[in-house]
This record gives sequence, C-alpha cells and structure tokens, in this order.
Amino acid sequence: LEEPPQLDDEESPIELVKSGDLIRLEHAFTGRYLHAHQEPAPLSKTHYQVTGYGGQGLWDSNDVWQVESVGRPHGEVVKA
Repeated sequence: LEEPPQLDDEESPIELVKSGDLIRLEHAFTGRYLHAHQEPAPLSKTHYQVTGYGGQGLWDSNDVWQVESVGRPHGEVVKA
C-alpha cells in the first residue's frame, strides 16, 4: 500500500474508494490504525478483537482491510 497524500495537499488527485480496494483506517487524532487480532473480542466471543495500533508509518498486514460492497462487483465505486 502506498502512503496516502496529505489532506491539505490540494494538488493531489481525489481517489474514490472501490469495492475490493485494500485500505488502512487511521484515527484522526491519535494516528493509530484499526488493527485486527486473532483473539476473541472481550465482550462478544463470536467476533474478533480490533484495536488502535501502530501509526506514524508503523503498520503490519493486520492493519489492512478489504472494502466489500454487498451485491456490487469488485472495482465499482462505493457510494455512501
């Protein structure tokens, strides 16, 4: 994954998120990435635990998420 452009960089082109894209989700204030664990969540043992982890250039493959838009093919722009 490439480092994203700075939010205040008006010269960077806008890239729309598409179904199937691989992304990292960064917390705006802490700079930490949403990080998946292979451990059960503390409140719901049927789901996995996620935390804020890394940031500032420190990340691993558990910080990478794939966008899925139910009923849409990969490559189609996700509309909110």
